[in-house]
Amino acid sequence: MDGAVLLWALLTLPMLLAGICVALRSPRQVLILVSVGGAMWGVLAGVTARNVLAAGSMVAARGYLHLDALSAYHLALLGLVQGASSIYAWGYFGSEVASGALTASLARRFGGLWFGAAAAMAAVLTCNNLGLMWVGVEATTLLTAFLISVHVTPLSLEATWKYLVVCSVGVAFAFVGTLLLAASATQLGLEPSAMLLWTRLADSPGRLAAGSMKLAFLFLLVGYGTKAGLAPLHSWLPDAHSQAPAPVSALFSGFMLNAAFYCVLRVLPLVEAATGWHGWGRLDSCGGSLHRLSARRKATPGLFQRGTPGDHRPRRRPGWRWHRCGTLAQPEPRARQAVGLFCCGSVGKAIRHP
Repeated sequence: MDGAVLLWALLTLPMLLAGICVALRSPRQVLILVSVGGAMWGVLAGVTARNVLAAGSMVAARGYLHLDALSAYHLALLGLVQGASSIYAWGYFGSEVASGALTASLARRFGGLWFGAAAAMAAVLTCNNLGLMWVGVEATTLLTAFLISVHVTPLSLEATWKYLVVCSVGVAFAFVGTLLLAASATQLGLEPSAMLLWTRLADSPGRLAAGSMKLAFLFLLVGYGTKAGLAPLHSWLPDAHSQAPAPVSALFSGFMLNAAFYCVLRVLPLVEAATGWHGWGRLDSCGGSLHRLSARRKATPGLFQRGTPGDHRPRRRPGWRWHRCGTLAQPEPRARQAVGLFCCGSVGKAIRHP
């Protein structure tokens, strides 16, 4: 299948499914669509990622959509976590549908936001324009915030507002960093529409203004690091994980935090080349080390709920690996843990309630 068709399908299919969810009248129908549609979209993401890793990059929309090895690697993880979480949603909400706790309006809201968040996360990975990538991150913040409070309680509302406020401040920092990055590219002589295209910037990264790139990277690291849960900007994590439904918490742990970290990785080669390869990636490593220390010091027991995918304490950032494509994060342990833990939780639930 043509690469451009696959890229457009990744973005349009979840938006179509979100619209169908909003139109359905029965919560059972919504959950069936979430499970089946989410699994199908996960398979599509995996096939697309495999094609990129086997045959090379995909480009569509006159270069505005671009999928290379780094983004395909993360797309495969997104497909795995999104597909497995969608299937698990049927069992997780099944008892609530039977008891009437999950009404049709709540189910429609969950389904629409669930697929909308999938489309936004896919946009983060496929957008070649760094400004549109920022828009995708902001969209994930707005859409996933209301998934935290599917069941409206005082604690879930508090977690939702904390997540919105903290992450919105971080995304605002990332916006300033994006503007500074565009300012550093003015001397490349690019047309305005190509000023933030990553592929165009990567053609001549050494000609970017070093001073502006240093400042841009600091703002981007703080901004996207807030969404990725890097210490000391991870205060929203425990509340959001403990109050979100299990499929949403699995998506947070398994991919969404890594999607924000992916944005930092996307800019890192540019700032390294512009500043003479002075090791700016060490700032990310330092943030990960602080996160690990704070996770050990601030881990609080009791942040569990029935059916949640395990421990909701602040998570540590993935390690690093040098690869021929550059420096890559390794989020696959987090994804495996998220999928494995909530699957084990479903088995335990079946044993308790045969």
